[in-house]
Amino acid sequence: MPNPPTKLTVRQLEQSDAAAVQRLYEHAVGRAAWLPAGVKADANFARASQGEAVFVCHGPEGRLVGLLSVWVPESFIHHVYVDPEFERQGVGTALLSSLETWLPLPWHLKCVIANTSARAFYATHGWIEVGSGNGDQGPFVLLERRSGPGPDASLVAPTRRPLGAG
Repeated sequence: MPNPPTKLTVRQLEQSDAAAVQRLYEHAVGRAAWLPAGVKADANFARASQGEAVFVCHGPEGRLVGLLSVWVPESFIHHVYVDPEFERQGVGTALLSSLETWLPLPWHLKCVIANTSARAFYATHGWIEVGSGNGDQGPFVLLERRSGPGPDASLVAPTRRPLGAG
């Protein structure tokens, strides 16, 4: 019999989350095979997300299992990280869904091309490729989500937009 779904809670970052957020960020960046060594050596989440709205996802017993940061003026999702023990358990979906009530669409994000699992995740959640480029983390695609969840989200024809912040 399958395990019951993990109970997840998403809320804005509080000061008491800072140490757990930094540990999760360091771990995620450290295990990202596609990231250059220079990026891994500078894994400071507070600096990397300065000026952004940050949300955390807590799982069983209040454990921090995911984080997300957004550059609000451009609806640009800058960071999404999930604790490896909680991958494929709805954490990324819960984090992104939490934005639906307050962050205007379209949403944007950059995804490193070599990060194939993240690209597959976004594709199944209605994100479409609208551009590409090269950054300090390597070649990336610019993704956009124009509508809420559902089968029609990925049917919108892509257009080229200038690359945003991030």
